[in-house]
Amino acid sequence: MKAYCRHPFDTSLPVTISQGCGPNHTPGGAKDLVFNGIRWGEFSPGVGFVHGTPVYAIESGTVRIVRRNSPHCPDPNNCPQYDNMVLVEDIDGFYTQYGHITPDGPIQEGVSIQIGDCLGFVDNSGVTTGPHVHIGRYEPGDATTWFNRPTCDWVLPVSRGDYQ
Repeated sequence: MKAYCRHPFDTSLPVTISQGCGPNHTPGGAKDLVFNGIRWGEFSPGVGFVHGTPVYAIESGTVRIVRRNSPHCPDPNNCPQYDNMVLVEDIDGFYTQYGHITPDGPIQEGVSIQIGDCLGFVDNSGVTTGPHVHIGRYEPGDATTWFNRPTCDWVLPVSRGDYQ
């Protein structure tokens, strides 16, 4: 079981995320999320973040891919682009994907970032049921093929009342 205690939000509330890695992982949702004593099995429509909530780096590293200007697409068959996102090559060689966030102005490919740097803001880009953040952890390798490697992949749902 892979567990993370860092999270990309400015809150003093405890957050714990865990997700199994390998062929049986759940790409669409968190296996286990504890936020202020509330547990969810997966991201649920209507349980999301406030649009524009700042998102902070959970690892130090180098920005490898930045996607901007992707619209919200409720119909996956007619979506011209994927979600807005930032992909960071972490100092451990793994890649962390921050999906459905509008990248902050200074965030560009090749920029070094530190834990806690603002990467962007929660949005509703791509195929979504509402504003949320999709965090993916991808194994080391070529940055152009990051999405083809096994991953721990999860979303981070939080009710609006729990965000400070």
